[in-house]
Order: sequence, then structure tokens, then C-alpha cells
Amino acid sequence: APARDRIAVAVRDGNREHRVWLLSTFDPEDRVLVSQGRGEVRWLAFSPCGRHLVAAGDASRIIALDGENAGFELVASYGELQGCAWLPSGELLVKTGHPGYELQLWDPGTDAAKTRIDGGRSTSLLAWALSEDGGRLAVAEPGQAVSLWDLDKGTRLQRLEGHRADVMGLAFSSTGELLLTL
Repeated sequence: APARDRIAVAVRDGNREHRVWLLSTFDPEDRVLVSQGRGEVRWLAFSPCGRHLVAAGDASRIIALDGENAGFELVASYGELQGCAWLPSGELLVKTGHPGYELQLWDPGTDAAKTRIDGGRSTSLLAWALSEDGGRLAVAEPGQAVSLWDLDKGTRLQRLEGHRADVMGLAFSSTGELLLTL
């Protein structure tokens, strides 16, 4: 996960222990350990302000990187998360684990879900993308369909069908007016 002046890297050893390191140069000695524990970390994402890092996987957590709480986990565990992304507003979008898929928009300050998007009985979500302003979400679902969601209201705006295969990648244009599906 990149930020302006540093990068976060997660590594796992043979005992299913993970370590999350912050690097500000290419020198391996110039690194800071910010989290370690059991389970796998599959996604890392810096908050828009760069002061927090979410590590998502088997035992997900938000880690404070700066200030008096630097190096401490703000939230001990969100449980298993299948993905994460920060919105420009500082809210956190996460995909929860099985069964089914549910996307949740979290306010890390209150440690509470603000919006929930229920994917029904489908157990997988193939890809997702946020519009640059953080207001819309595109979700690729099994069955060759893409759903567009309004994150403020938590409602589905539109379901795009007719793809010839499952959609495995999504990207909004910088204006948010176009959606690329792969």
C-alpha cells in the first residue's frame, strides 16, 4: 500500500504469523514494524490523511501511524475481512467474510457501521471500485453482472447485465462518468 512518502508491506512466515512494516526508503534496515500477530494480511490501505493504515485479512485491524498513539491498534479486530478501501471522507469501506458478501461503510472514529450493502446469498464478490469522490461503488458479482451503489444512501442505483463472462476488474474514470469493466 503506497502513501506519499512511505509504503506498507505485509509478510507472513511459515507459522502463519504476519508482520506489517513501513518503509520510507529502499534500505531494508530503514523499516518500522507496526503490527504483528497470527493470521494472514491480504490487503493494506492508508487513510486519506496518511495517519492510519488498515490491514485486512484473517484478523483485520486499523493501526495508528502518527501522533501519541503511533504503533497502537485503534481497533483490536474487525474479524475476517476480504477487502478494504478508504473513502476521501476518511470512512472505511470493507468487505466482510463469508457466508454471503456484505460491504460495510465504517466510521473508524466511532467503530460503527454507517451503511451496509447486502450482496444476498452470493458468496463471492469478484471486484469492486470506488468513484474518486467516494460517493459511488461498482461491484462485480458472479453471473456476469455489475451493480452500481450510492454509498451515502446504501441503495443500488443500477444493475448492469449482458457481459459475456464474469467481470474481474472495474475502474471509474477520473470524472466518475465512465466505468470500465474487464
